[in-house]
Amino acid sequence: MPRLHFIERLAAVLVVIATFVAVALGRQTLAAGLAVGGVLSILNFYVLRLLMRGITSSEHPPRQAMLSLILMLKFALMGMAIFILINYAHIDPTGLLIGLTVTVMSILAGGFRVAIRGDATAHE
Repeated sequence: MPRLHFIERLAAVLVVIATFVAVALGRQTLAAGLAVGGVLSILNFYVLRLLMRGITSSEHPPRQAMLSLILMLKFALMGMAIFILINYAHIDPTGLLIGLTVTVMSILAGGFRVAIRGDATAHE
C-alpha cells in the first residue's frame, strides 16, 4: 500500500483538529459531519491520485480507458455517497461540507509549501 503523501497527512490532521474543536464547543453533530466529510475527502483524493498515476504511467490505451472509466464511476459514487449521507444518514450538511474541503485546503497548503521552498518536486 503506497504511503500517504503530504496532502493526505495534512488533511487528516486538519480533520482531527476541526473535529476536536467542534466536540469541545459542544457541536457533536457538526463534529460527526466534519469527521465523515474529512474521511470521505481524504479517501477520494487518495484513490484519485492512484487512478491518475495509473492512467498517466500506462502505455496501453485499453488500460487507460478502463482506469478512466473507473475514475468517472468514482465521481458518481462520491456524489451518491454525499446524497445518501445528507438525506438518509442525516449527517450535518455544514460539517460534511467543511470536512469535504479539507483536501482542497491541504492542496493549497502544499502549493504554498512548494512555492516557499522553490522545489517543484517536493512531493513526499
